[in-house]
Amino acid sequence: MRPLLRPFGALITCLVAVSASAQSFYEARFLSGVMDFNRGAYVRAVDELRVAAFGRVDDVAAYEAAEIYLALANDKLDHAEEARLAALKVTQADRLSPAYPKLDLPAEVRSAFEQLLPTLLTREQLSHSPSFARFAGQAPAVQSGAPRLSTKPRPPVPTPTKEPNVATTVKKNNDKVEPPQGLDYGRMALEHVAAGDEAGGIRYAGLALAIDDTNVNAHTALAQIAWAHKAWADVAEHYAVVRTHRRLTDDESAEYFIALTKISRTADALGFSRSLPPSVLARSDVREALQTINPTPVPQPPAQQPRVVPQPRVIPQPEQRTTQPSTPSPVPQPTPRRATPQPPAPQPPAPQPPAPQPSAPQPSAPQPPPPQPRVVQQPVAPVPQPTPQPTTQQPVPQPATQPSTAAPVGQSPDSPPISMQISAAEKLLAQNDVVGARSELRRIAALPDLERSERLSLAKAMSQTALYAESSAQYRKTYPLKAGEEAHMFYEAVNRYQIGDYDLARQLMTRAMPALPQTPAILAYRDRILAQH
Repeated sequence: MRPLLRPFGALITCLVAVSASAQSFYEARFLSGVMDFNRGAYVRAVDELRVAAFGRVDDVAAYEAAEIYLALANDKLDHAEEARLAALKVTQADRLSPAYPKLDLPAEVRSAFEQLLPTLLTREQLSHSPSFARFAGQAPAVQSGAPRLSTKPRPPVPTPTKEPNVATTVKKNNDKVEPPQGLDYGRMALEHVAAGDEAGGIRYAGLALAIDDTNVNAHTALAQIAWAHKAWADVAEHYAVVRTHRRLTDDESAEYFIALTKISRTADALGFSRSLPPSVLARSDVREALQTINPTPVPQPPAQQPRVVPQPRVIPQPEQRTTQPSTPSPVPQPTPRRATPQPPAPQPPAPQPPAPQPSAPQPSAPQPPPPQPRVVQQPVAPVPQPTPQPTTQQPVPQPATQPSTAAPVGQSPDSPPISMQISAAEKLLAQNDVVGARSELRRIAALPDLERSERLSLAKAMSQTALYAESSAQYRKTYPLKAGEEAHMFYEAVNRYQIGDYDLARQLMTRAMPALPQTPAILAYRDRILAQH
């Protein structure tokens, strides 16, 4: 039993250490999000407050405060669904442990949230919470699917006296959302695409291109969206703009090259392939695309022919050895035994066959009886026996196959282990550098051929940085989660809860709870997830 308890104890120690070190980090995210909210930077406030809410679930009051600000910030951006989800989480948390009346909120924030609640939730949802039951009469009985009217004031329309009908010709655009000024829309487009929000990525990319039609980040975001939908022409168009401003990454180079081959731009693809690094050319999808347009794979079979060259095995070299050494022919005769024709110098004492050769001349015809037995020996002298030498000794050209086995040895990556890279990202998170940690984790997620243990560690780290959708995408590649992986079941349950997949969140939490420590954070998430219907 003791060996089984050791991993469980290590898991408890790890979770406690992470909770203690991250507490100050999540508090800093909350304060930063409130500051961004107060100065009108609602997009940044949403990102900060979402991270803060994740880390403050063990304190109901702190969790409700983060979700209240998150609901108001999303309402300012006209993100009705996100605002509704945040408001619903506040009411559900307060139903488990009423803390809203005692929250230390500014009066204008509390008033704005109470006015917003009846427009987001139904009468039944509000009536179940004691702190918000008084607002149930102002809410509709059923949540309507119609969009809510914008809360922003309409711009004044001038109506000059000389043209009294000019007001009727002014185009109204109350639904247009004007994002805060001074933001990098291209970078925001990339962040939304990385989070799986393609609609948001397209929206912010359009805002960036409206200001600068060569914005590199906007074109990169649109190229990634086009790649996901196999819109090859758009992929090639956007990456063509990107590569005029900066060098493409390995993944971007591969996508650009494959897109060129898909739209039959063969000349451009061949020209671009010459600049591809070996790491990109080694990818299977790039090799397949290259074979469709590049004639170089055809000469590859001749490169294999020298390896097979059976010709040297049947080369008439032995005949040359028998014909050229007309006089020293007896020398090669003993050589087949030692497989070295030149070294057998000690065999000259055996030149007994050459003696019959000088006697073989016809001038010695007057001696017919002796030469006849010698002539009988002459058929032995032709030495056709050396012919087996090329068959038994000609395998010498086989060493030519050795370079083929040495070639794969050169393909050894020198990159650090994936576990060390994930640990480096977790250190950035511990240092309150959430942006740096997210960037590093997203870079690791783009690497090919991750092992299952590495992908589990990556998904856990992503969940801790509130990248719920991306973390869940990594966990899905490792399904099914097995016994002994209850900690990962917990983090995947949190992911599913945050993205609204309550059924799977309840199933995962139910499986994981028997093996998890009863910490306040885990119990708080357990109550919230299991309370969903």
